[in-house]
Amino acid sequence: MKIVIVLSAMGVLRNFDQIFVMGNPSVNDKIQNLLVLIYNDGILKFNVGTATAAATLVLVVTMLISFVVRKLLRYDEAYDRD
Repeated sequence: MKIVIVLSAMGVLRNFDQIFVMGNPSVNDKIQNLLVLIYNDGILKFNVGTATAAATLVLVVTMLISFVVRKLLRYDEAYDRD
């Protein structure tokens, strides 16, 4: 159960495909998240600086969420079998 919680907490920021596939061009600017911003700026507009900054932000926030969830669940503690 702990592994599922950690992986789902890290996966919160990685929902690019649902937004990209279901995105309507008329409302695309209103439903944009960081991963869609990375795709639009980095690949379509070739604005590599903004895409790299957004990707670094996604990495840092994912690491922070993972660290907080692991500490709250005491994921790394060994259980005593005595």
